[in-house]
Amino acid sequence: MNEHIYDKTPSDHKLINLTKKYNLEFIPYNQFTNVTYIAKGGFSKIYKAIWEMGKSEVVLKIYNYYNDIYADFSNELNINFQCRTQFSDLYFQKIYGITRDPESKKYIIVMEFALYGDLHCFLNSKKTLTLRGMLEILNFIVWDLMNLHKKNIIHCDFHSGNILINKDSRFHSPCAKITDFGRSKLVNATSNRDVIYGIIPYVAPEVLRGEPYTKQSDIYSLGMIIWEMTSGHKPFYDREHDTDLILAILDGLRPDFIDDTPKELVELIKKCWDNDVSKRPKASDIKFEINQTLKNNENEPVLSKITFSYIEKICSRTIYQSRLLSSFVSSALALRNLHSNVTESTIININSLSSGYISREIGLDVLNSSLMVM
Repeated sequence: MNEHIYDKTPSDHKLINLTKKYNLEFIPYNQFTNVTYIAKGGFSKIYKAIWEMGKSEVVLKIYNYYNDIYADFSNELNINFQCRTQFSDLYFQKIYGITRDPESKKYIIVMEFALYGDLHCFLNSKKTLTLRGMLEILNFIVWDLMNLHKKNIIHCDFHSGNILINKDSRFHSPCAKITDFGRSKLVNATSNRDVIYGIIPYVAPEVLRGEPYTKQSDIYSLGMIIWEMTSGHKPFYDREHDTDLILAILDGLRPDFIDDTPKELVELIKKCWDNDVSKRPKASDIKFEINQTLKNNENEPVLSKITFSYIEKICSRTIYQSRLLSSFVSSALALRNLHSNVTESTIININSLSSGYISREIGLDVLNSSLMVM
């Protein structure tokens, strides 16, 4: 390990120990050519590049900030290596090493490149998808989530942009891998990282009420991902991602199902979306349901096709990039409480007026008194 690349800040010392722990290779930055921007996340930018060693395509994940990156960086490495050690590279994204931009001094994780990009990019490149093909991809996603939950890890930022689709010669269909564990945490862990963070349409209603993330919160997000797979669209593409949407979600708003969505998937998605977290299925239960559906239709190679409809208009104020949502949630809850207090006060005043009126005008009929109360 080339320790001279670090500036020896407290975070740098921690990173040195972390990279030694996992025997990570330091790859000189000049070994990467054709560096091309792909996407931007909440705290990082994603590039692809050619690694001269083997002339292979890789992903460069560059954190947007320099100071105190250790928390996200260590989460990314710790969880990735925990999962890959137990469940192999087949299901989780490979990490080849780290490097550092000599100009910006920003740290970079060098990772496996996904041929088809993230899940939404993959869906966007398709006009139709067979139900079997969709279920096989979903099987990979749920397998990953199930194994995260077995290790008591909550993803906390689960959406289609954090699912990579790649080609693997061992499988007939493309394989999927959950990635981006920078915001993930252990069950019952408490820290200053318990802020609300993510993409509003994928965040569970209980989290939007200010409650902690749980495994069930990930299941709600999975429901949105499955809906996206059946429609080809991101959830709530047709409205602003603001406090009004948060309030609507708290009141039970969910995306409408596309015509011809298979009944089994409609029921599964609804269970994942349940406001009562205790009624949401576990990842292992969902895995069982998917396997049963595939098994029951194993003699039907195609099953049926899902056709993605064309969207005429997408709201210009949708935001499908993970971001801090705490201020939006605080505003939404304040508005909700204000509305609740006003409504309660109005009811009390109306009841008071009604009581007074009835005591004075006993002789009026029910219809007239009802009109007066209104």
